[in-house]
Amino acid sequence: MSIKLQRSVVNINQCTIHFLCFDDFYPHNNLRSVNDVSIQCYNKEMVNKLFQHKIDYSSSSHAVLDTSSRKRKAAKIQAILEEVTDFSKAKVLDIGTGSGNIAHELSKNAKTVSSVDIVDERKEKSGYDFKLTNDESLPFDDEMFDIVIANHVIEHMPDQTKHISEVMRVLKPGGYLYLATPNKYWFTDPHYKLPFISWLPRSISAKYLKIIQKATWNIYPLSSITIKKMLHDTELINALPLLMTSDASKKLDKWKSIVGVARYVPKVFLDITKYISPTLIFIIRKPASKK
Repeated sequence: MSIKLQRSVVNINQCTIHFLCFDDFYPHNNLRSVNDVSIQCYNKEMVNKLFQHKIDYSSSSHAVLDTSSRKRKAAKIQAILEEVTDFSKAKVLDIGTGSGNIAHELSKNAKTVSSVDIVDERKEKSGYDFKLTNDESLPFDDEMFDIVIANHVIEHMPDQTKHISEVMRVLKPGGYLYLATPNKYWFTDPHYKLPFISWLPRSISAKYLKIIQKATWNIYPLSSITIKKMLHDTELINALPLLMTSDASKKLDKWKSIVGVARYVPKVFLDITKYISPTLIFIIRKPASKK
């Protein structure tokens, strides 16, 4: 990266100047007629630390690996689930381990936590059991878990029907699936940042991405209607109104102003978020066994 800085700045008053200072050049002695100026310099290490939450992504997958955002995500997931079940007594399965921070954080309050992924990219390995998998199959016996968490996982599954089938197999009767995924009909795809790519037929999306970014379209986006069809024999709850109007909203790190207004909106209107939100979040309850 090549950054050029102007060697002198004239007549600067009452401001703060931020410089990216690389190599041996620092701007302090290159400012003239400076009054009430605060100068802050950042070297490469400081810049990386400041923007770590923006750049710490997996090099082999789409997983977010930074610690701070994963801790906030774990808190939000737990808060939502606590609205419907006793999390402290739950045996939890986390699908898509990534950095391991979500599984680790959840293990502090759950009875047990297990986690699976097709690659091992863990930074945090304590507090939970980890297993590698090869595909949508889950290496567990039937009806083992009270809660299964699939946080931004299903859109990476080529065989989504098998994925859901496996989740329901390992979930206990009356257990809950936390399912979060990008909305197919949002304006941009969060993985490749291209407008309307997920709206298009798969063959066209693949060509679109290949031309623009020379990448392979390996995302299988879903709409709320598709999810409802896939899980037609379960109790499906749109968790976004639940998140916005319950104590779980305290765990949000953004959109807090919107949440404040949402508390005064009838829930019947909030339910349209399953069509217009950039992220879809559902709580799915597996039917209880018939006696």
